[in-house]
Amino acid sequence: IPENVKYIQLLFEIECADTLRNRKARSDGLISNVDYVNFLVEYCTSKNTCGDEDTEELQFKDLSIDLQLDFLYGVCEEEDMVQRNECLDLLETSATTDDEFGLSTSDGGWRLQLGRFCEGEELFLHALEDGF
Repeated sequence: IPENVKYIQLLFEIECADTLRNRKARSDGLISNVDYVNFLVEYCTSKNTCGDEDTEELQFKDLSIDLQLDFLYGVCEEEDMVQRNECLDLLETSATTDDEFGLSTSDGGWRLQLGRFCEGEELFLHALEDGF
């Protein structure tokens, strides 16, 4: 990755972590799929880089499969495949009912997990590819 893109990636990672860690995003005890979409929209709006997608009505299901999977795997990062699959099954059930789902902030390790999620190169590249 060229140096200027690495710098943009670093700014993306910082903004991701700051936005999703803020009091507003975690006020309901959940960093949710809605918070994630809101971050992507706020990010591209602030940088004037939003693609052709109408961002006002954007929902999680409207994101590319790559961006959806980035979020799902970020929330369900368990090493144990059985636990990971149980987590993914639970999120899939929530997604089909249009309920909010995501990372619970009641566990003390959520900040580190969120940091790993925001620092993922794939998330940045997928967001960039999709016009965010």
